[in-house]
Amino acid sequence: MQTQPPHLPVENQINLNKSSASSPTAPALSLFNTQGRISRLTFLAWNGVVAIIVFILMAMVTFIAPSLIEVMFTYHDSWGLNLIALVINLGFICIYIMIAIKRLHDVNQSGWLALLILVPLLNLIFSLYLIFMPGTAGENKYGPSRSPLGWEVMLGWTMVVFMCFALLISLTAITQILAML
Repeated sequence: MQTQPPHLPVENQINLNKSSASSPTAPALSLFNTQGRISRLTFLAWNGVVAIIVFILMAMVTFIAPSLIEVMFTYHDSWGLNLIALVINLGFICIYIMIAIKRLHDVNQSGWLALLILVPLLNLIFSLYLIFMPGTAGENKYGPSRSPLGWEVMLGWTMVVFMCFALLISLTAITQILAML
């Protein structure tokens, strides 16, 4: 057991006992619970991770079962592939809601607001709120703030660049469509 040097005032002494329950460290991030807080970059990074996983799963379904894809577009009563896509997308929505709850906790809001994700058009505005609203500094009623990890910062900024690029492409496409009218 280490002891503090006696020459430091009490308020400047650091508790070197790592097992102390009074340590204000943020808990480790888990996608499968709603406890804790995440920053904007962590929110974007984990959305990127989940989107990549969903893309890979949907691509696997598409490439592994091309005959099912053909059946789905040929016959409207094909429910097998639709069921697979539904399960994948419901999983994505559940994880997105859990991530949104943690992001809402960072801005000191109730996690119940995450249900706005299920409201069409309002979910776009709500997602922008989650991306742009800064979190509460320091500790709030949902716990201490959690600093993003290095890979979360890199992937978060990559998602920002990707979203700007996607917006630019969308605006270009809309402009070209309007020019043809």
